Amino acid sequence: MKIRTFRIGAALVALIASAGLAAAVAAKPGRGGLDRLERKLERIEISTESKTAAFAILDQARPAHRALRAEVHDAREALRTLLETEPVDEAAVMAQADVVSALQAEAHKQKLRTLLQVRTALTPEEREAFAKRGPKHGRHHGRH
Repeated sequence: MKIRTFRIGAALVALIASAGLAAAVAAKPGRGGLDRLERKLERIEISTESKTAAFAILDQARPAHRALRAEVHDAREALRTLLETEPVDEAAVMAQADVVSALQAEAHKQKLRTLLQVRTALTPEEREAFAKRGPKHGRHHGRH
């Protein structure tokens, strides 16, 4: 039983550490989140009207995005605290892991909703240019 609990704890610590690192990278200005969408919009040629509408959508979405990101951060901190408590309460850890996962999923959906709204502000030609500036042109292109 102790070995199983240790293995679960070690796996969760590794998961949280990798998620925490990803969150730290995403939280830095200019990286991840809505900033990436904003930079992508700045790199393509679109009309002033479309650009104004798209940036207005991003500006409107930012407060909710930041609030949800703060909730994810707090939920991860709560999970870390549970993992550091002796003895580890496996049921509580798993329940908190579910909370973190649900919040992360909601944050992803929120970003996708914003992306879809931005796309509606673009003409078909602008959407095509926006799509061409997708992941294959991103910082991970060519890395495997």
